[in-house]
Amino acid sequence: MQVIGGDASLAMAKETDLRTWSNSTTLNPARIPADRADDPDVIAAASRAREHVGAGRARLAGFAAR
Repeated sequence: MQVIGGDASLAMAKETDLRTWSNSTTLNPARIPADRADDPDVIAAASRAREHVGAGRARLAGFAAR
């Protein structure tokens, strides 16, 4: 379930208008507010998440296959 939801989130993030809306609504708890988008700590955290998301998703899929 988490992998499928992740696929949907990744697909949505590719659409500029949806990504913009998602980052501005309080419905998205992982949003990056415009006033924090240039914060070095936020940029570093987002970079780390991108770096590890593939391995994490693969591991989740492995758990689901058991």
